[in-house]
Amino acid sequence: MTLAERRIVEFPHGLIGLPGTRYGLIDDDLPVSWLQNLDHPACSIPVTDPFRFFERYAIELSDHEAERLAIGDLGRASTYATIRHDHELGLLVLNLRAPIVVVGERGYQVINQVADASLRAPISA
Repeated sequence: MTLAERRIVEFPHGLIGLPGTRYGLIDDDLPVSWLQNLDHPACSIPVTDPFRFFERYAIELSDHEAERLAIGDLGRASTYATIRHDHELGLLVLNLRAPIVVVGERGYQVINQVADASLRAPISA
């Protein structure tokens, strides 16, 4: 996939535990999309639409987070959850506690205030 086929997303506050602020979003409407760091091409992270796996998933933002996003309706944003293999569970899991919200060409990793938003929600392949 060429750089032209990627959507460029700027993360002004970065992503938790990852370098850089500019990522190419490779999203082909498949269950798994990729965020590839443009400054460190070897660094990429799989992401997915959490609503694909958790129909009742909800995001509640603190007033600070809502102000930072400058968007009144999260329904107008694209939402992604990071995917990782949890060795303890032996399953793929989603981080529903810190979703990634993309508004236009800006991305933000936010802290979900919903009490039961899991850091490692198991999914089926």
